[in-house]
Amino acid sequence: MILNGVEVYDFRLEQSAVAPGANVWFLFSFRNITPSPIKIAALGCISNDGAFQRSWTNYTLGPGQAHDWRDHFSGGNVILYPGLHYLHIAIQFPGGAVERMSDDLLQAVGTNDLPGGASPTIVNPDFELPDLAGWSRFTLAGSPEFNRESMDEGASALAVHTGRSSLRIMGKYECFEAGVSQKVLAAPGSAVELKAAGKTWCRNDTSWGQPSDPNVNIELSIGIDTGEDMVWSKVSNPMDTWGKGTIIETAGPQGFVTIYLKSNLGFPHTYPGGHWPVASMASFWDSVTLKITPPPVEPPVEPPVTPPATVDLSAVMAKLDAILAAIAALSPVTPPAPPPVVPPPVTTTPALVGINVRTGGRMLATDFDMIRACRIEAVKLMPGGGSEVDEIPVLLSIPSVQLLMARVYIEANRLLSSGQYAIDATGIIAPFYERGVKLFEITNEPNLKNEGWTYNWQDGATFAEYWVRVVTALRARFPQALFGFPGLSPDVPPMPSIRLNDEAFILTAAPAVAKADWIGVHAYFQNDAEVGLAIARCNSYAARYAPKPVYVTEFSNANGPMESKAAQYLTFYRGLRGVKAAISFILSSASGNFQSECWDHIPNIVQTIGGR
Repeated sequence: MILNGVEVYDFRLEQSAVAPGANVWFLFSFRNITPSPIKIAALGCISNDGAFQRSWTNYTLGPGQAHDWRDHFSGGNVILYPGLHYLHIAIQFPGGAVERMSDDLLQAVGTNDLPGGASPTIVNPDFELPDLAGWSRFTLAGSPEFNRESMDEGASALAVHTGRSSLRIMGKYECFEAGVSQKVLAAPGSAVELKAAGKTWCRNDTSWGQPSDPNVNIELSIGIDTGEDMVWSKVSNPMDTWGKGTIIETAGPQGFVTIYLKSNLGFPHTYPGGHWPVASMASFWDSVTLKITPPPVEPPVEPPVTPPATVDLSAVMAKLDAILAAIAALSPVTPPAPPPVVPPPVTTTPALVGINVRTGGRMLATDFDMIRACRIEAVKLMPGGGSEVDEIPVLLSIPSVQLLMARVYIEANRLLSSGQYAIDATGIIAPFYERGVKLFEITNEPNLKNEGWTYNWQDGATFAEYWVRVVTALRARFPQALFGFPGLSPDVPPMPSIRLNDEAFILTAAPAVAKADWIGVHAYFQNDAEVGLAIARCNSYAARYAPKPVYVTEFSNANGPMESKAAQYLTFYRGLRGVKAAISFILSSASGNFQSECWDHIPNIVQTIGGR
């Protein structure tokens, strides 16, 4: 596709199916087909939900210049739930809107983060997706072929029950026993009903559609492994016609069930004269349905109410009168005046100048050199996201560095219990805590959908419950650590399908704010006017939450002109009041992402920040 002289071609995804939360890698090529240079504000991949992975930003594409590029959505920022997802190459020219170009289709087929690696619902029940997505194959005897029979690829309608495709398991001159299985979440005690349509065709030639040889033994079965029992049910009359199978069982305590479709063609061998098997031995499966009904909830049993003992009201009143008379006989006492309430002072000490370390990999010698040259005072590490503990002594050896803090990097755009989060965080925090890091930011921008909203919490209040449970567990393990309430994504402009409003979120998350040792805040800007708004946002946090320390744990100009950023960053640092430290995003990137925010791409950043 061509737009304003830029041709984008050969866009494709490296995989047609991934699990929710997985990285999504894509490739594309683009070129300038005009004799003049073309300025591109952003070029990359965008989802239907509006998540935009900008692979190229603020770039001038020369006449005839072409590039082949590979990139990814880090942490599955767009694949947040099972189902179909359309991804597009999108381009933005300076001052213009984001415009979508080529597209590709991606299927999210489950997640390994649920009990037993189960899927929340059955995936690909009609076998319409390629590569039998969502199903696992098993073979008990023989070596049959597994493939999808699709009418779009020339398959006969006789091989399909509903839709356009089915599953075929076939042996050629070979008996076999084989099938497919899938794990699906099911609460303990749930009623699990599995239905499927099955069909067989067996002949000693390849005359498709002709009647099967009735002497070949056939058996199609569906099964459910409840975790406590393995139960099978046969499909009725499947020879040359679509038979139906139904089975109902009760889910066991493990939190999921495994469903099976099994084909047994040719066993036991009873073909006349011992001439078995026949040339074509095929079984077909289609129209799988799974209904899971949770167990009924028993109402709580109310304890019996014991009536109160009889009270002599006249005796009680007589005692009360005597007490009041005794009080009246006492001399009046004037209480001392309370001391005046003095609000906590807001410090005017300048915020420490900070930077987020290199992401996606170990820091390089050039990264340490830039920290020295810029006289960085606060450094934010990314445990679990690329930072290594052996970088700590090098950072502490730099004279200007006064503070180390860390964001615990755990992807939360998936179902993740607070208990599992605490377990994962413990393993990440321990080596950094043991080497002296004490400030830890738990979660990141939790009002974003791709950071846990709608998965593990539904609003600020439920996030607070989740966060407090995690931090309570971590404090027991790391008693000297200081855990911060995370910076939120500023809701400017409002994007209700992507994030919750940050002000409403933090107000309803008040229990977590109260338990936090410090408060984080994020701020972003694209021009000089917005720098002032970002400063005001951070200073208002410092005034509002005093005396709790406030840290700007992330700020940047992601889209503005590169040559303006150094001066804007210096203005931002100098304008903060009452803030302990301000961490700029980002020093450098091992993956090549965030080029427009990397300090090693910003002109004059060393001279401006280092020369302050």
